[in-house]
Amino acid sequence: HANKVGVFMHLPKQAVTEGQVDAIARVVEALKDKPALWLWYIYDEPDVQEMDACQKVYQRIKEVDPDHPVLLVDQRADTLDIAGRACDIIAIDKYTVPYGFHYITDLTEKTRSKNPDKPIWMIHGAHAVQNLHLLRRHFVGSNFKQILKRVQLSSQTHRPNPKELRALQHYSYTIGSPATIFYWLPKRLYDIANDTPKIWDAMVSIGQEFKELEPVLSSPLRSDDTEISSFVVEWLKQEAKRNHLDVRMWTRKYNGKTYVGVVNASYVPHVVTTLKLPEKFSKVYQYPGRKLILDQNKDVDQQYNSQESDVLVVDWSSHELT
Repeated sequence: HANKVGVFMHLPKQAVTEGQVDAIARVVEALKDKPALWLWYIYDEPDVQEMDACQKVYQRIKEVDPDHPVLLVDQRADTLDIAGRACDIIAIDKYTVPYGFHYITDLTEKTRSKNPDKPIWMIHGAHAVQNLHLLRRHFVGSNFKQILKRVQLSSQTHRPNPKELRALQHYSYTIGSPATIFYWLPKRLYDIANDTPKIWDAMVSIGQEFKELEPVLSSPLRSDDTEISSFVVEWLKQEAKRNHLDVRMWTRKYNGKTYVGVVNASYVPHVVTTLKLPEKFSKVYQYPGRKLILDQNKDVDQQYNSQESDVLVVDWSSHELT
């Protein structure tokens, strides 16, 4: 807390699966008033048989501590359908890079339809998913360090790369996730700051960007925000034979400006998006950095490579939206 770090307190797995509600209650009672505590992390990827125990533990936690939310992490469609019974927040950890962003879209929409009163957060894998995530299933302890050397992990070969990490963050907002968690392996196996320093720098940069965007993204959606969507989204496919074109966006109005986050979440390269602006504006620039894109009253064309994101800011100047 003194270092401005919050804690997601993971409860003992065995105590949860065995339904030891009294033991869990003692843990919650002992820690609930700690200022660093943000939430209770009840369980990671329960199966259907474990959901009843999770539900009982959840109910006991809320009796002892109604003030802190309870988070459950999962990626299985069958348990996600009923996850809302055992938590206040559902976090989906279906890692998308390098397998494709579309995996998480359908799962999120289905989960939301089954749990309409629960917020859904995204958990993205920030470690080198294409090798480490698979290898850790077969190698543990000291063997893992040897495997790590063989795969020659570096900032240059790491997936997700910096642009994909940023795209994942913006993509979360386009599918209605109010919060994002990035996960990487324990430091004893993979020291992200030292083994892949450019990846760590990218994580820091993303954190700074979204801290600055916080008042924008937390501003309430207004009834006319749907009008923005109707003229923002028009894209042209340059490779028409490729399927699964998935270009998404989020929009917010804040302090007389319209912020538009765009993500090419597909593997279709060189997608051109056309931002249609029916009202007069002063200029359009990129965020962060304020690189000027357009300073005349016409449409804005931008090209995006696969899994690339951008934030455009439309400054209405004397034509401010209130």
